[in-house]
Amino acid sequence: MPVLNAGDWIILGIVTICVINFVLMSRIYAKFRQQKVKVHSHKRRIHDLEEDVRALYEASTTLGNKLHSVEHSSRVLKEQQEQLTLKEPSQQTYRNAIQALHNGESVNQVSESSGLSRGEVELLTLLQKINGNTSEKDPS
Repeated sequence: MPVLNAGDWIILGIVTICVINFVLMSRIYAKFRQQKVKVHSHKRRIHDLEEDVRALYEASTTLGNKLHSVEHSSRVLKEQQEQLTLKEPSQQTYRNAIQALHNGESVNQVSESSGLSRGEVELLTLLQKINGNTSEKDPS
């Protein structure tokens, strides 16, 4: 077996260090490739989410515009209904009953004073509640 001199030991040490460096660099490069794949996957997912958010925004804007249009139509119809009601003299009994209900009279009191049936007065009460809820939501 040949004897190694000092120069041979240095060369052997350098070769060993190079082999270790090569193995470590190979592992680091493999992990780098894995991370690169993950980053690409995350970027694609972010892009997909951005498109979803954009689509939701556009849909909500369209829905908001349609809702605004429906609310406007509802207000116009309500105004037209009120104008028609005020033009018909036969509706005076109902207007008086509505006013009495608005003033806090009970269903029985309104029914007796107006000559309307209890069912008609209850229906007026229900309509007042519905109109009250609609006008509370509508600030105009």
